[in-house]
Amino acid sequence: MLVTLLIVLAVTALWLSHACGLYHLSLYSSTPGAASTLADVPAVQDPAVTLTNGHPIFPVPIQCVGAYAGGALTLTRAQLTTPKLRAITPTNLRPLDVVAVPSSRPPLIEYFRHPISLNPIDENQVLASTSAIAATPLLIAILFGDGNFNVPPGDMFTIHASQSIATVANAWTAGNIVLDQPLPAGRYAVVGMDTFGTGEVFSRLIFPNQVWRPGNLAGATAAFIGSRYARWGNLGVLGEFESFAQPQLDCFNQTGGAQTVDLMMDIIKISG
Repeated sequence: MLVTLLIVLAVTALWLSHACGLYHLSLYSSTPGAASTLADVPAVQDPAVTLTNGHPIFPVPIQCVGAYAGGALTLTRAQLTTPKLRAITPTNLRPLDVVAVPSSRPPLIEYFRHPISLNPIDENQVLASTSAIAATPLLIAILFGDGNFNVPPGDMFTIHASQSIATVANAWTAGNIVLDQPLPAGRYAVVGMDTFGTGEVFSRLIFPNQVWRPGNLAGATAAFIGSRYARWGNLGVLGEFESFAQPQLDCFNQTGGAQTVDLMMDIIKISG
């Protein structure tokens, strides 16, 4: 009981100290060593959220606004389950992307028009079934949000940046980005993102003074076509930044080593 109380106090303090809207990508990954039936898939270590028993928890009410399930040729089933959902039934995730790396035009599981409401502090667990041993790790992502898809008025621009980074295979690695040209002084809202780079499968943005890290599927080359929901304001505001303090890029890369990642951001100037 005391441990639970301490966790609640810690995550609540973290949230209050970085109050913001919520949009966060949590990634779950494991490599099945045999056929399995709805086995636990732990979340990848994530400095932005608290993990309890390998499952992310949030200090505020949240929603599942989207999901992706793929990464292994033997994947046959995937579920999102929490204490609240189990009272009726876990949420089965389909369609599946039964490939080793995300497909171009990935089959994102779309809950945007009717998000799944989840309780604070509950463990958000992912289960998966496989038909045999997997040669590549499962990659199952849950897009958590607060249900606010509004965007500020104003012209939208798409800017380009790049990141040179030494990635760690199958782990989140963060680093700075370099814009092609400086932005006019002011504050900007990011309403979309798109990335590609060798070995890159997921990318997230890290905004100053924002805990949660919004993200998207990524591809290896410019030919990769991501989900339209990650672009052009379809998911609302991902975060905000000042022209002198750009967000960082958080990479999940399967290759590891020195990489150059290409980033597009859809932005709207909101002040200045």
